[in-house]
Amino acid sequence: MAQATEDEKERGFTLSFDYPQKHANQLIGKQGSNIKELREKFDVEIQVEDGTVTLKGPKAKAEAAKTHISALGRQWADETTHIIKADPSLHGELIGKDGSQINRLQDRYKVQIHFPQSAKASRGDQSNADAASDAGRKPRREQASDEVSIKGSKKGADGARDELLDLLQYARDNSNVVVVAVQAGQIPSLIGSRGSGLEEIREASKARIDVPKERAADPTTRVDITIKGTKAQVAAAKKLIEEKRNVFDSTVTKTLAVDKKHHRSLIGKEGSVLRDIVVKAGGSDDKRELAKTVQFPKAEADGNLIKVEGKEDLVDKIIASFEKIVGELASQTSEVVDVPTSKHRTLIGRGGEAKRDIEKKFNVSIDIPRQGSEQTGVKIAGQPGDVEKAKAHIEDLVKEQEGETIQVPRKVHHSISENGQFFRRLRNDLGVTVDHGNDKPPPKPTTANPTRGTDALPLITDDADAVSDAYSWNVVDSSSDIDGEIPWILRGSSESVSKAKSTIEKAIEQAQKSTSTGYLILPDPRTYRHVIGQGGSKVNSIRRASGCKITVPKNQAENEAIEIVGSAEGVEKAKELILQAVKDGASNNGGAGGRGGKWENESRSGNGNWD
Repeated sequence: MAQATEDEKERGFTLSFDYPQKHANQLIGKQGSNIKELREKFDVEIQVEDGTVTLKGPKAKAEAAKTHISALGRQWADETTHIIKADPSLHGELIGKDGSQINRLQDRYKVQIHFPQSAKASRGDQSNADAASDAGRKPRREQASDEVSIKGSKKGADGARDELLDLLQYARDNSNVVVVAVQAGQIPSLIGSRGSGLEEIREASKARIDVPKERAADPTTRVDITIKGTKAQVAAAKKLIEEKRNVFDSTVTKTLAVDKKHHRSLIGKEGSVLRDIVVKAGGSDDKRELAKTVQFPKAEADGNLIKVEGKEDLVDKIIASFEKIVGELASQTSEVVDVPTSKHRTLIGRGGEAKRDIEKKFNVSIDIPRQGSEQTGVKIAGQPGDVEKAKAHIEDLVKEQEGETIQVPRKVHHSISENGQFFRRLRNDLGVTVDHGNDKPPPKPTTANPTRGTDALPLITDDADAVSDAYSWNVVDSSSDIDGEIPWILRGSSESVSKAKSTIEKAIEQAQKSTSTGYLILPDPRTYRHVIGQGGSKVNSIRRASGCKITVPKNQAENEAIEIVGSAEGVEKAKELILQAVKDGASNNGGAGGRGGKWENESRSGNGNWD
C-alpha cells in the first residue's frame, strides 16, 4: 500500500523518446493489442505519435518500458526477409515429417519460415510457426506457389537461408522420379519372399522404390512402380526392374499331357535327362531354375499334366523334346538275344562300362539277367532300327568271343597259372579271358616247404664265410605224374588271342623243363635282403642266369625256405648264385646280418612272397 501510494505520487512523471516511424504499427500491434500488452506489463501509459513515444507513470517503470521498446525497435530494424524459390513438389522434403526440418531451423536461428498456403496441409507442426504473433505488422503479401519466406534477424535469416538452400539442393539431387509400369501379376514375384526381391533391387541401386499396395483384379493390368533418387540411382533401379518386366512379359506357361509311366524317362536318373533337355533348349541348369521351368505332378491326384514355364521359344523347344521322347517310347520294341551266361561278363564289362557303351552307341537299353540266375536271355529295348543294330552288334561280339582253345598239360597247369596271377595278367595286358569250359582244373600239388627247424644250423653270426658255408639245402623232384590235358579257352580279339597263345606256349615249354624244386635255408634270415637286391635287381639277375623261378619268403619270423623251381642244373646254379650274393652282400655291409639294412624296403610281388 505504501508503494502504491508512492507510485500514485509519481504518476505525473512523463518520459518521451524518438522511435522509428516505420515500426510504429508493429509496436502498436493489431487493434492496439501490442501496446495494451506493454501497458499492462510495465504499468505505464504509452502514446505513439509522429515518430515519438511518450510514457507516463512512475519513473522506474517508465524507464524499464523505454528500454524494452527501444530494444524492440532495434530488433525490428535488424529484421530481414529472404524469399527462396523452390518447386512445390519439393516442399514436403524441405518441411520434413510433421514439420521436423522447418521447426529445427526456426528454433536454431530464431526465425519464422513460411510456405505457401497450399503446402500447409502437409506441413504438420509448421502451422504452429505460422501462428506466431504478427502483431502490428503489415499483412503478408500472398506467396507464390514456389516461394518460401524466411524472416528474422539478419544473422539468423542468413543462416536459415543458407541451410535451407543446402536442403533444397539435396532434395533436387535426390528427388529424380521415374515411373515403370509392370503387370499387376508380376508384383508378388518382384517383391519376393518377405520383400527379398525388392530389397535386392534397392540394395543394388540405392534408390527408393514404391510399389502400389492395392492389388488389381486383373493380373494383366499395368500398375506404376515409382522410383526416386539420384539420376544414377533411378537409372540403375529402372534398368533392373525393366529387365525383370521384360522377362515376365515374355514368359508363357504351357501344359503337356503325358502318361505318368513315361515321366521317369523324361526326368532321368537324378534329373539328368530333364537337365539335358532344358539346357539344349537354351535354359539354365541351375536346380531352382529347372524346378521353376518344368513342373511334374507330384501325386496321382495331380493328374498327368506337365507344366512348362519360360520364354515362348524355350517352352516350345522343351515341349517338342518331350513329345519326341514320348513318341519314341510309345513306338519302342524289344527283343531278346540268347547269350550264354559265360558271355554276360563280356557284355557288362568292367564296372558296367561295356554295357553303357553299347546303350549309348545304339540308343537302346539293355537288361542282362542277374548273375547266378542261369538265365541267358538279354533284353534289348528301343526303336526298331536301333534294336536291330544293337542285336547284330551283340551277336557279333559274342561270336567273336567264342574263343580259341589251347591244350595245356595238366601237370603244368598250376605251375603256369600261379594261383590265377597268369590269367589276370592276360586279362589286364591283352584283354583276353581264360576259362576251361566244363573241365575242372587238376588238384593242386602238395609240396612241403622245409622250415628252419628241419636241420640243425649254426647260430646267427657276423662271420660272412660262416654264413655262406652254413645252410640247409634240399632238392626234390617236382615233376608231376598227372596225365592228360586241360583246355584253356582264350576269348578276345583275334590279335590279342594270338599274342596270348604265344605267351602260353612259351610258359608251357618253360614249365616242362622245371623238374626240380630246391629249398634253401640260411642261418640268418636277415641275409635274405642280399638275395633280393635293390628293387629286386639281384634276384631278377639270378632268375635270368639260372632260368629258374625263385621265391624268397617275406616274413623272416616264419622261418620259411627260399624256393627255387627249374631244371636240375638250373636249380643248383641258382643256389650257388644265391650263396654268392649273400656272401658279397654280408661282406660289403660289414657282417652277415647287415645291421644297417631294412628288410621292408625291398620290393615284393603281389602273391605275398619275395620273388
